Amino acid sequence: MKIEIIAVAPNDGWAFFKKKKKNFLIRPPHFISSSIEVSDKIVQNSIDLFGFEECSKIFKNENELVIYLKQEYVKFKKKNDIETPSSEEIRLLLNYAPDDVLENFLKKAEELILRQKYEIAESIASDILKLENIENKPLISERAKRIKLKLIYKTPTLTRDSIITIYGAYFPEKEKKRLEILRDSLTINGFRNLKLVSDHSNNYFPFRPSEDKNTYFHKRSCYCLDNSDLNIFIFTFKGTKGGVIMELDYAIENKMPFLILVEEKNGVFACSQLIVGALKKISINLIPFPKDDDKFLFDIAYQRLFDKQISFNLIPFPEDDNKFLFDAANQRLLELIIS
Repeated sequence: MKIEIIAVAPNDGWAFFKKKKKNFLIRPPHFISSSIEVSDKIVQNSIDLFGFEECSKIFKNENELVIYLKQEYVKFKKKNDIETPSSEEIRLLLNYAPDDVLENFLKKAEELILRQKYEIAESIASDILKLENIENKPLISERAKRIKLKLIYKTPTLTRDSIITIYGAYFPEKEKKRLEILRDSLTINGFRNLKLVSDHSNNYFPFRPSEDKNTYFHKRSCYCLDNSDLNIFIFTFKGTKGGVIMELDYAIENKMPFLILVEEKNGVFACSQLIVGALKKISINLIPFPKDDDKFLFDIAYQRLFDKQISFNLIPFPEDDNKFLFDAANQRLLELIIS
C-alpha cells in the first residue's frame, strides 16, 4: 500500500499525506493512529494560507512514512538550532487549526477510546481544552470534556483472573437467583473471579459484623467496590433497588470502572430517570436487556466482558486428535467474531 506526502510544514512537523485516495493530517509525535482525514479544501487552504509546502514523496508503508517525518523534523530543528518542541509548543500550534480540523481530532480521539488507545485519546482532548481561544468554541470544548469523562470511567482491559463483582437485588429471592445464574454462567465460561457480594464470607472483610446491619452491609459493598477490577450493576423491575443505587452512587462518586445493565420493556427502564441523567453527565450509556430475558442478559454481559478481555493462554489439545483441534480452533474463532 503506497502512501504519498503531499504537503509539509517543516518548521512544526505537520504534514498531509494521501492514502487510498484520501487525505490525512499528521502532527508530532507522529502517531498514525491519531492522524485525521481531511478534505482537499483544507489541504489547499493550508498551502495557500498557513505556509505548508507542496511536495510529493512516495513510501511503501506507514512505518516508512513515520520514520521519515520524525527524522526530517529533527534534522530541521538541528539545522536551525531549534530544540525539538515540548508538548506545550505543539499545543500552541493547534491554536491556528480551523474548527473542522479540531472536530476531526476529537472524532479520532473517540475512535481511539474504542480501540483502548487511552493515552493518545487523552492527549488530544487535553491539548484542545488548553487552547487559548477554547472559550470561544463551546461545542468543541464540551465534546473534549465528554471525552475526558469517558476516560475517567473507562472499563479496564480484563484477564480471566480479574476480580469482577455483580451488584443487584437480593429481594425477592427470585431476583437474587437470577444474579446467581448469571454469575454461574459467566464463571463456567472462564471468568474465574466473578462473585456476588454475598459470596464472600465475613472473614474476607477487614471488619466484623456490627449490631447495625445496614452499616455493615454498606461497608461490605464499598469494600468489594474498592477491591474489584470491574463492577457490574443489574437493575430489574421486580427487584428492590435501594442497595444497588447506593453502590452505583459510590462507584460514580469514586470514579470506578463499571458496567450497568438495566431491564427494559417498551422503552421503559427499570432504573429511574435520575440515574439515566447521572450516567449521561459522565458520558456512560446503560446497557438495556429485555424484561425477564435472562439468556439475553447473559449474552450481553458475556459479550461486554469478552470485549474487554486480553488472554494469552495456550489452548491444549490431545496428541493426534485433529477433530478436537478443529473444534477448539473453530470455537475460538467464533468467539472472536462474536466479540
